[in-house]
Amino acid sequence: MYNVFTLAINEVKNSIPKKLLEDAFSTVYNTDINFSRDTPLSIDYMIKKEVIYNRVLIDLNLINTSTTYIPLDRADIQQVNSYNNGYSFNYVCVIDKSALSNKSIISVLSLYYQNRYSWGSNNYYNGNSNYGNMISASTNVLSNAIDNQQISSTSRVNLLNENTVLISDNVFITNIRNCLLECILSIDEYFSSLNPKSYSYIKELVVLATKAYVYNILVLAIDQGRLVGGQDLGRFREILDGYADANELYKEYLKNKVAKVLFMNNDDNMRKFIGSFFGAPR
Repeated sequence: MYNVFTLAINEVKNSIPKKLLEDAFSTVYNTDINFSRDTPLSIDYMIKKEVIYNRVLIDLNLINTSTTYIPLDRADIQQVNSYNNGYSFNYVCVIDKSALSNKSIISVLSLYYQNRYSWGSNNYYNGNSNYGNMISASTNVLSNAIDNQQISSTSRVNLLNENTVLISDNVFITNIRNCLLECILSIDEYFSSLNPKSYSYIKELVVLATKAYVYNILVLAIDQGRLVGGQDLGRFREILDGYADANELYKEYLKNKVAKVLFMNNDDNMRKFIGSFFGAPR
């Protein structure tokens, strides 16, 4: 089964002349000491390495807003009783990549309590019989409202290292392994979470990124006459000049198209977005 980046590489080879791709990537290939001279140039590998891994995946992770809820039952959790950050209870959670489908956490948002604790009016307000009837009635309404409230989450979470999260609170969490961590995960190298209906947008993004790469590598080489001597560069230069605005087109397409596609690709995002129009819980 083909993944989106394999299809994108095929789209690149069908959109950009082979000679341009070979000249652009051979320039990097011949100057990179990590490549053996006995290894033939692979256009597919170079597109994946220089374009997809070094630019496209990084940009996709930066605009990715797909939230995930991770149970902490498999995490390595240690309580650190430190008052340096102003909180009484601190927990360091290390989550193995195997529990995240070999992905990395790039942002942590909240911790949701499964065993929720509540705080009531008896600890917050005690009625006073000296107040008048109207004030007493009002305070009773407020008191009853407070009694029914529950603290269900905290945003006092910070990413310390790769898949290592610090949770801080002034209240002891009775069973932290029953909690859920809301976070944003990185995109895997195959982008397996993407809906196949959205593949065409990623393919176009990779094509634009490759055109920008090819232009940046070859434009000065042509001006300095470092291509094969005596070769007619008329059509070659004409096609290359057509890629002059590819970098700007890439950034616009990433912001105006792909960012929206990634948002709509996540069911939780769409449910919250649509529910916000009707006052539904977020």
